[in-house]
Amino acid sequence: MIPTLSYLRRHFDIYNSQFFDSALPVPRLAIGKAAGRLGSFSAPVLSADSVLSSSHLSRCCIRISACYDYPEPQLQDVIIHEMIHFHVWYHRLHDSSPHGPIFRSIMEHINKAGNRHISVSMRILTPSQATEQKIITKVPLRNPRLRYVCVTHLTDNGLGITIVPRTQIFPTHLILSSHSIVRSLEWYISRDQAFDPFPTSRKVKIYRLSPDLYARIPSLARPCICDGMTFRLLPRR
Repeated sequence: MIPTLSYLRRHFDIYNSQFFDSALPVPRLAIGKAAGRLGSFSAPVLSADSVLSSSHLSRCCIRISACYDYPEPQLQDVIIHEMIHFHVWYHRLHDSSPHGPIFRSIMEHINKAGNRHISVSMRILTPSQATEQKIITKVPLRNPRLRYVCVTHLTDNGLGITIVPRTQIFPTHLILSSHSIVRSLEWYISRDQAFDPFPTSRKVKIYRLSPDLYARIPSLARPCICDGMTFRLLPRR
């Protein structure tokens, strides 16, 4: 199922009562479009001597991504996961990391008491993995964003992929074309979701590209040419 704000509000109240003794105030609840994470909790940093106020609470937000079509139990686990973060922040439980011992202790207690399957890392799968494992599937976007894709042929005979913002095409081309581990480059543009697992980054990072996906690129993307000063589409054959 695809999350809605009304669903999020209703289940926040349910789990607040079931797992948190109704002790949590209601933060800002939102439905987002981020493809990189299933859920998130954001809040202001509190100093040791600061007094928790309504201003602090108004800046807290639990956000669930609507980019995915979830099995309902997993959607519920994502909501509870973010509520644990809120619980730790609200009660000022000083954990060693975002998913430190305190977070994990609460998570394990809820999993056992509520027969849940909350995990520290809520995985995002590629569409093929999701179909095979029946965990989660990506919701097609009406206007998928355009990606600028650089495929690198490496000196170890492997393949790499780098996805960059439009403004970083030329700097990326310059860096990669002169890198000692890169033999040659290919540029493409694409809106296909097959590239979703690879993050877009302003810093030049090379991710391993499988031969299978590389073989599919001609059907997923338009080839381009870049010489470091101009970038253009190649004519269709």
